[in-house]
Amino acid sequence: DARRPPELNVCELSNPWIELALDRWLLYRVCSFDELAAGFAHVVPELVRDRGDVSIVVVDSVSQPFRTFERQGAQKRLEAFAGRMAELAMRHDVAVVLINSARAVDSPMPSVDRLSFGVAKEVGIPAMGDVWGHVCPCRVGFGRNRDDERVVHVIKDTRMPRTSCNIKITNRGIDDTS
Repeated sequence: DARRPPELNVCELSNPWIELALDRWLLYRVCSFDELAAGFAHVVPELVRDRGDVSIVVVDSVSQPFRTFERQGAQKRLEAFAGRMAELAMRHDVAVVLINSARAVDSPMPSVDRLSFGVAKEVGIPAMGDVWGHVCPCRVGFGRNRDDERVVHVIKDTRMPRTSCNIKITNRGIDDTS
């Protein structure tokens, strides 16, 4: 198939397939909660509506703008922001991915069952803790297992049970190894 990209070295940025993909990306740097809120209240919905070809909106790292607020204030703002993201996704039929930082976990926590601790040990605990867990309808964690293989865990999804799979990242993309 002439449209399928050839085997490529992902470090080779002069590859025409990578250049084509990057030409379609729009990147905005947000440094504060006010910029994030304004961008998603006005700029992003207008961009998605006017362009008509936007298929995914990614926010990395969603926790950063919320770190300046005390816990309760951050939770209220995060819930409002997540609501706006859900509305954006449904209204414009676009995927919204919110990437959150995670911190390492070394010892079991009393309130967490063994399965959850095993997942947390591989992917970490969300930087926004329980707040994050209650706001998102679907959570996926990426990490490494005991054998140092990459692993993806569906931590929470309202439509499917918890599951995980080992993956391998190759020049052709992601392969399921489980």
